[in-house]
Amino acid sequence: MECTRLLVVAFGSALACLCNFPAEANEAGPDPDVTETEFVISYDVERVQQSWFSSLLGGSSSLKSGKMKLWVNLPQTIPGKQEVAKVLFKPEPSRQFRKNGNYYVEYHFDLPRKSVRFEIIVRAKIMTTNLATVMNLSSATTAADPNLDSYLVHERMIEKDDPLILELASEINGEGRLDTVRKIFHFVPTYLSIDLTKNKGIGAAKTAETKKGKCIDYCDFFVALCRAKSIPARVVAGLKCRFNASPKHSWVEAYVEPYGWISLDPTILPNVPHAAVEHRFHNYRPNVLRFTSIRNDRVLHYNYFYSFPFWDKELMKEVRVFESIEFIKPERLAYSSKRRRKMAEETQKAVDERIEKQRKSRRMQK
Repeated sequence: MECTRLLVVAFGSALACLCNFPAEANEAGPDPDVTETEFVISYDVERVQQSWFSSLLGGSSSLKSGKMKLWVNLPQTIPGKQEVAKVLFKPEPSRQFRKNGNYYVEYHFDLPRKSVRFEIIVRAKIMTTNLATVMNLSSATTAADPNLDSYLVHERMIEKDDPLILELASEINGEGRLDTVRKIFHFVPTYLSIDLTKNKGIGAAKTAETKKGKCIDYCDFFVALCRAKSIPARVVAGLKCRFNASPKHSWVEAYVEPYGWISLDPTILPNVPHAAVEHRFHNYRPNVLRFTSIRNDRVLHYNYFYSFPFWDKELMKEVRVFESIEFIKPERLAYSSKRRRKMAEETQKAVDERIEKQRKSRRMQK
């Protein structure tokens, strides 16, 4: 099946997203929109090399240490936001379960001789709206969320009680919760600069200290500031139907009565005009299929989409998991962590060769 390959660094199970950093906010107008999407997620577990441990076993995978597990988080229907019409598995998972509002599948399998693949086909509809639409509704009321307290706590990566976070939050004051959220939204891109050099997020406290980060760091920082102001907020993760580098994306939600959870994307380039940021605040609508709003998912070992734990250190040296996502609707787009890893290795090799060449040149000059 031919498709355009668009790649991003995302080896392993951590959320790695190179977001679209808009020079200006250009979201669509307030009218509700529905996007139909269908895609295939594949996980290839590949044997890289046979360690002395496996050689000692004679290549056998019958022992307990040769047993593998793969946990995958999947989207589910959320009234008014998205409708998951179909989920097909090849092969069928060993177990399906729900926990803390998320939907997981679990695969059990033996250490493969070469490779084993797990495919999941998802068909869904995404219903998007924005704050401007909700505010214009005469009946803009929503039932209280019974779990709001869990979105006010200090936790890993969202250190809302950090002294610097508290100091910064104390300087941000609005006329009511919505205005405070708006001012935090304006503050974040003026305080932070974008840094894509790290593969994983560093958390709100470290982001506040270094004043730079990637998209997940912007989200953690924003949520920590909201919670420091006693405003429930959370980080949300999902897949974009249309993307430049990676479909994986994170954004934020803040709970403001009477509108309920409002979606925002605080990852904005510095020096964007105030009017453009204001437009983005009112008109952002995430055309993203939501997977989770749990920032520290213990089921997935603090990852967002999948987790592949190894029970033996030696097995870690010979088994790798590669993730690929191929969209059928609305556009044919694809993402492959394996190909991106290979490209990264080739790039690193070229960089190393250039550095060594420069060193030799300096030695010759001496």
